[in-house]
This record gives sequence, structure tokens and C-alpha cells, in this order.
Amino acid sequence: MELSIRAATPDDLAALDALFLEGDAWHAAHEPTVFCVPTGEPRPHGYLRGIISADDSTILVAERQGEVLGMLMLLIGGTSGLPMMVPRRIGIIDTLIVAERARRQGIARRLVLAGEEWFAARGCVDLQLTVWDFNVGAEALYRQLGYVPQNRRLAKRLGAAAAHD
Repeated sequence: MELSIRAATPDDLAALDALFLEGDAWHAAHEPTVFCVPTGEPRPHGYLRGIISADDSTILVAERQGEVLGMLMLLIGGTSGLPMMVPRRIGIIDTLIVAERARRQGIARRLVLAGEEWFAARGCVDLQLTVWDFNVGAEALYRQLGYVPQNRRLAKRLGAAAAHD
């Protein structure tokens, strides 16, 4: 059963919804002060259609026998334009989700490598992503693929919500 990686189309929105809901539930279980499981469309379909149709973004899907098993959302950004920043195109891996039933089969790795090819074809030499500290599996994959920490984002909760934690 051959796995194929291809660009998503609007026909994939229902499959993307299912993947987003699964990913959202996993994140909400691990960091409920930040994430929740949305009702309705987990990502507005107009937003997803915009990403699918734009020149500087895409969603890649991993499909086997007509079933979408994973997705990777890719965006191209740039530097702030401030004089201390070297101008460059930056490839941003925004979201990577593989259905739980399909994990440990190399699908995430194949999606990320296909994403790197997509970025390279569009002139991106720097790639960035954010991985939450609780997501040790994703971080291990990214490190195996050569991603290294570039900066640290620290967080602190203030007020009554912090007192209840």
C-alpha cells in the first residue's frame, strides 16, 4: 500500500477537519490552559481554502488508498524589515498532524521532507517551526531531521488563573 504526498485541495476539507480535531484534542489534553477542542469547523474553511490556493502557502497531505492520514501546513514569511535583520524568505512549518492510527509509519518524516522540498523550490533557505515542550515525539523527529533550537519562548501566567494551577 503506497503512501503518496500531494497538495491538498478543497475536496480534502472534511479529512483536514478530522485531523485538526484529533490534533486539537491531543493538545488540549496536554495544555488545557492554552488549547481547547473547537466546535464546528476546527479551522475556518475559508482560511484553509486561502492557504491551499495561495502561492506562498500550501497544505500537503499524506494519502494511502484514498484515505488522508496526515497533513502538513506550510507558510512562507520574511524578516521584519528592521535593519539588524538579514532579509530572507523563511519557510514556516505551521502544523503537522498524523492520525493516531497511522503513527510510527514514517508519515510525519515523509511530510516534513516533502515540505522541505516545497520550500527549497520557492527560494527558502531558513526553515522554522514551533514545538510545544510537551510534544517530545515531534521534537525528537525534528531533531533527527536536523532542526535545532534557535531561540526560546518563555511564558508565565498571571493573576487568579495562575493561583489555581
